[in-house]
Amino acid sequence: MVRLSAFLLAVVAICAVATADVPLLCILQGNFNEGAPYNQPGSYWLFISDSIDNHYSNAYYIDSEIARGKAASTNGLVTMLLKSYITAESNKVYAYFYSNDGSPGENVAFATYAGYAFHFTARNDFVGRSYMTAGDVVMYITAGSCVTGEYEWPYTKKGARLTPQGWLAQT
Repeated sequence: MVRLSAFLLAVVAICAVATADVPLLCILQGNFNEGAPYNQPGSYWLFISDSIDNHYSNAYYIDSEIARGKAASTNGLVTMLLKSYITAESNKVYAYFYSNDGSPGENVAFATYAGYAFHFTARNDFVGRSYMTAGDVVMYITAGSCVTGEYEWPYTKKGARLTPQGWLAQT
C-alpha cells in the first residue's frame, strides 16, 4: 500500500509539472473608440501570450481592420507575429478566424501556439476592461477570453488553407 501511494504521489507531481508547462493564450478584439460594438470597422484582433493583467505582456497583432469576423486574408488564416522578437517559428500564432455574428457561444478562432491548439469563442470575459498597447494607447475590449493549450499540436503550417493537407507533422 505504501508503494502504491508513493507511486500515485509521483504521478500527481508529474501531472502538476506538465500542467504548469501548458501555455496560456488570450484573444482580444479591441477598438480605440470606447463603446464600439463587437466586429465594427476599426476593430483589431490580438493575442496575448500571458495574463491580460500584465499590460506590457507580449501581444500578437493583425495590422489591418477586420470585417464581420474575417481577418486580413481571404481564407481566414493569418499569421500573428510577435512584434518585439525576431520572427521565428516559435514566436508565431497561426490563427483561423471563423465568420460569425458574435454570439457568445460561437467559435471565433482556432489558433496554434507553442505546440498547442486553442479554441476561442466570441464571449467577453473582460467586460469594461481596456488594454494598453505598446504605444501607450488604450484599446477598449469588445470580446475576449483566455484559454490554456487544449491539446498538443505537433504540426507546422504548410499551405495557406486550414485543411489536413495544409499542415506538416514535425519530425
